[in-house]
Amino acid sequence: LDEERTAALGRLVEEVRGSEAWGRLSGGEAVFELPMMEVRREGGVEVVTEGVMDAAVRTAEGWVVMDWKTDEVGDGEWAKRRVGYERQVGRYAEMVTALGGGRASGEVVRVRGGERTRS
Repeated sequence: LDEERTAALGRLVEEVRGSEAWGRLSGGEAVFELPMMEVRREGGVEVVTEGVMDAAVRTAEGWVVMDWKTDEVGDGEWAKRRVGYERQVGRYAEMVTALGGGRASGEVVRVRGGERTRS
């Protein structure tokens, strides 16, 4: 990496480390970069859903699945993208719940802009 990108990456890491979401991960039972896969039947066809959860932490209420997004886009474009991101993290939460780990919820964490949404 060149000097400019190295500095930008350092700022991004510091922003994540300083976030409320990261604080919750540091204070509980957390897992990171967890591969997920589910096979189900829809209309007689097997559908495979797979992905990698950024992180999840067990709380008193159950698991919170977190997905960090670093999109450098304006608010209008972010609003469009957020719909899909919430669907994605919601599916991960459904998968965790189905595994029997207790109720799970999903949370999209927008690193640049400080926004957080739950599903």
